[in-house]
Amino acid sequence: AMTAKEEDILTSRALLKNGTLLTQLLKSCILNKTINPDEMLIGDRNAILVGICVTGYGADYAVNVTCPACGQDFVNHFSLAGLKLKNLTVKPVQPNTNLFEFTLPSSGQVVHFKLLNGQDETEVAKIMESKKKLGNPVEAGVTTRLFQSVVSINGESERSRVKYLVENMRALDSRALRKYIDDIEPGVDMSQKILCSACDTQSEVVMPLGMSFFWPDIT
Repeated sequence: AMTAKEEDILTSRALLKNGTLLTQLLKSCILNKTINPDEMLIGDRNAILVGICVTGYGADYAVNVTCPACGQDFVNHFSLAGLKLKNLTVKPVQPNTNLFEFTLPSSGQVVHFKLLNGQDETEVAKIMESKKKLGNPVEAGVTTRLFQSVVSINGESERSRVKYLVENMRALDSRALRKYIDDIEPGVDMSQKILCSACDTQSEVVMPLGMSFFWPDIT
């Protein structure tokens, strides 16, 4: 369970700035020190982070949401207790490996990809921050994440070549690949129902992970 020691981590501006805050929090809370949070899949990290949040601050989570029906913004109280887990149901290319296959619907090319882990997420954040500092108006979030995930395309695994193929992938193929990765990726099902206080419409939304997830006083 999270203690005052972990709250010191959460208030560290240095860790927040360099993007390692959540990794350090995981390292501090996970009792089995042979487990490296950087090597854990994002879904596994998120599942533990939800558990850490519940033990530290309780299951109630208040965050700003937008009603899909009328566009009204309001604070909604979600329950973190009993969230469903989304398990991996697709077999990898080879048993016990993080390598999966998908055939692009438009070009017919065969893509081998991996599910991102903590280290990959940190690398994506660093690349996007670097582009921002260089004044690049295009954040390139789509291609950056895809490049980090794609291992090979039609057997081509040389990284500069993969980068070129990812950046020039047809939009239809890019969307289909990203949707497939999202569909099979294990983790926590963050979808919950909300009732709009303005139009009284009930909708299902993906629970946003805002600042108040680990800083409850912020809404």
